[in-house]
Amino acid sequence: MHVHRRTGERSQLSVAARTIDVIVPVYRGLDHTRACIEAVRSSRRDARCHLVVIDDASPEAEVAAYVDALVDEDDVTVLRNPTNRGFVATVNRGMALHPIRDVVLLNSDTRVAGDWLARLERCAYSRPRVATVTPFSNSATVCSYPFDGWHGGVPGELGLEALDALFAQVLSGEAAELPTAVGFCMYIRRDALRETGPFDEERFGRGYGEENDFCLRGSALGWQHLLAADVFVFHEGGVSFGEERTALQREAHERLLARHPDYLDRVAAFMARDPLAGFRGRIDRARSALGAREEACVLRERGRLAKDFTWPAATLSPPDPRPVQLHVAHGWGGGISRWIDDFHAADSEHRNLVLQSVSHRNAAGFRLELREPGRRQPLASRDLSLPIRACSFDHPEYRAFLDQVIAFCGARRLIVSSLIGHSLDVLDTGLPSALVLHDMFPFCPALFGHFRRDCRQCTEADLEACLGTNPSNVFWHNTTALDWLQLRQRLAGRIRMGALALVSPSRSMVERWHALMPEITADNTSIVPHGIDLASLGPPLPTSASDGRLRLVVPGRLAPHKGLDLLAEALPGLMANAQLLLLGAGDFGRCFAGLEGVQVVPDYDADALGDHLRTFAPDAALLLSPVPESFSYTLSEMQALAIPVIATRGGAFSERVADGRTGFLVDADVSSLLAALAKIDKPRLRAMRTTLARITPIDRRDSVAAVNALLAAGDEPAACDPLPLMADALTDLRLRHDLGARARIRLEAAVHHERGSRALCEARSVAPSAAARPVTRHPRIAELRGDRTQIRARIHYWLGIPDAMRVVLHPGDPDDPEAAQRLLAATRRFVTARNEIAVVVTRSDGFGAVWQALARERERLTTTRRLFFVPKAPEDASWLLACEVLLASTATMADRFADAASEAGILTCHVDRQDGDTITDCIRQLERLPAPPAGLNL
Repeated sequence: MHVHRRTGERSQLSVAARTIDVIVPVYRGLDHTRACIEAVRSSRRDARCHLVVIDDASPEAEVAAYVDALVDEDDVTVLRNPTNRGFVATVNRGMALHPIRDVVLLNSDTRVAGDWLARLERCAYSRPRVATVTPFSNSATVCSYPFDGWHGGVPGELGLEALDALFAQVLSGEAAELPTAVGFCMYIRRDALRETGPFDEERFGRGYGEENDFCLRGSALGWQHLLAADVFVFHEGGVSFGEERTALQREAHERLLARHPDYLDRVAAFMARDPLAGFRGRIDRARSALGAREEACVLRERGRLAKDFTWPAATLSPPDPRPVQLHVAHGWGGGISRWIDDFHAADSEHRNLVLQSVSHRNAAGFRLELREPGRRQPLASRDLSLPIRACSFDHPEYRAFLDQVIAFCGARRLIVSSLIGHSLDVLDTGLPSALVLHDMFPFCPALFGHFRRDCRQCTEADLEACLGTNPSNVFWHNTTALDWLQLRQRLAGRIRMGALALVSPSRSMVERWHALMPEITADNTSIVPHGIDLASLGPPLPTSASDGRLRLVVPGRLAPHKGLDLLAEALPGLMANAQLLLLGAGDFGRCFAGLEGVQVVPDYDADALGDHLRTFAPDAALLLSPVPESFSYTLSEMQALAIPVIATRGGAFSERVADGRTGFLVDADVSSLLAALAKIDKPRLRAMRTTLARITPIDRRDSVAAVNALLAAGDEPAACDPLPLMADALTDLRLRHDLGARARIRLEAAVHHERGSRALCEARSVAPSAAARPVTRHPRIAELRGDRTQIRARIHYWLGIPDAMRVVLHPGDPDDPEAAQRLLAATRRFVTARNEIAVVVTRSDGFGAVWQALARERERLTTTRRLFFVPKAPEDASWLLACEVLLASTATMADRFADAASEAGILTCHVDRQDGDTITDCIRQLERLPAPPAGLNL
């Protein structure tokens, strides 16, 4: 590592005479711009700093007005471009303003502190041939602290000024040579600028890459580029260019490599040496020495403490004397989580605790946690040595922990809301117990009892088909048809014993269960509709007098089983006559964002629902679930607010919506929905509002009381010593930290970043004919082949997909929009045909020009986690070894990767040809491949 202490050499120009221009180009972002400029003016400095602010024809009036206010300041020169010229031309104008001065190029989304400029200047004149100096920053690629890729702002709790002062103290006078400066804050000596020449406006246009080109031209003339290790400057990143950023970076990267083909090799060699690691480590140690709070921040940054680590607060509250009832549930959120939260809020007679299963990508229950609603940390937890794949019926380790939990918390009765990640042992405790039928689990691995239609039978053959191709199937990757047949028999036996109180929120749910498991009947199951928090909703909405376009709200998460696909397909027809509000759609609303006539509110606080709806004033609500609902909280909320619904026929909707009186029922297809909307007029909707306003909704307190009344009080628990369980929990906490550190390993050892190695696979831009060209070996594939299992496991972990999933790889963005369309069409066919297939596009964020016209379809596939874009992907060799299929959208791509795919032993699917059988043939070949290897338990 070449680290130098600066010697203090100076140029012939005296220190007292040297004035430095700090050039700040301004375009967007008033808050960032003001913070940057005020920081420069208020930081400790002498009169030698002159601020040059250049307004590059900002489109934001408030930015222009702020710059106007600086015109009369003595230490500021204000320049304006009459038209937007882009970053490169703008800084060139600033650098030409005073031809004898050194300059600092400072992005308008940075903040400086202390005597930052003096430290940069000392570094610049520490050696005779220093062209540029770059400080450390939170966002500065190779000059980033705590690491390249950090996205957390100023690290720790010290704040910018104190952190910069720590850098100045700990690393005073130290520097290291860089392959190139980083342009967010770049000190340039005038003699180097004069010899090297200004930035290349013609080649780099609006910006990105120009400083790298400048530095590489300077290096060729014998100039050096240094990191000033004792300076830290905050950088927000990406403010000025906004959505243009990705396209500009891509174009600049190509131009840079055309002029400097060894650029990636230089950067890769620098990163492999990592000469800045020692600096970072010393700052880490200095911060840690400031106290436990800052040490915890350092450990979180380094992956040695959980990201959600918080300091536990002491509690002096007396023990809760209420009898405990223990809920059993999964940790997936949704309606079950809401049901349990209602118990916690509305049940004053009991202390409601939750035994919750925690899932990961390969198992439904790898950890059990005892939790109390409202508390962030679990009361106790245990990682299972043998994780529960879906639902077990005989699990000694689970039963032992269950008994320990019951004794520890003194539970008197059980309410089982979900058996996902649990064992049927929970039904055998001898405590008064209720099983609540929120969904069709554990009879149905797809949860909804729906596969192309409502299921009225489910044989072994039906299960096999469901596991293979039902997109709603949650457990396709880790269970078999025989597992479910065994589980059903054991569950039916426990129900026949008659010790369980069965509870359903609707009659239709009981009927559907009875058709599939006759042991569940209307006679042995109590109907208790879910209540809602009426106090937070407020009164019904007033009737709208508007006769314009229909105003329709789509409430709740817009997941596929809640109507994502139906809404997307119906949208063109809907927008002809309606305006839409997608309220609480979550990430699934991204594919509708920005469309005219569509408002998207991804999330909202539960108690703000009424306020959102009163602002929008909907005429009706759309509830478009393609699968039968068991109850639907959103339906209850709409009815309580007197909003008519247009809902899909079947399940609880057919039971709870009086067709033509309180809403409309439609088939789950586009034509039925649009036909119904065409017949709806606003006077009829107003009449429905009057009817709904006369219906008394069910309050959650009544629902909770009804369930509690079904269960006996339970016996007083025997006294127990809680210490063994708590000690177990502390041991488990340490284990979880160890596992978390292991799990955060991002493709180490055999898996590398793409810098430098990708060219091996793309050396032949135009290949000879297949018959004439020789086979080109990919040296990295041979080198990494022995690590294939590890590479595959780590990439599956990185994507967050089960180990059993097959990966279809498309290396890089398609060449043009037509190829992108073919790629999305192929993706739809792959993921529709089989559950175990995911398509990955590497070296792309999915927002480039080729995707612009396909944004909605792209978002539909990415939000359902069947299509992945990986901008910072490992090299192609690693991906080829981790996937099963190479998907090529053009003949050029197919030819470029043909030899590498063959060497890696994977299938090639070329969709450039309009051949409908290509994907079908590929899927058939996939089915004949051996099962994927098990992962490394990451």
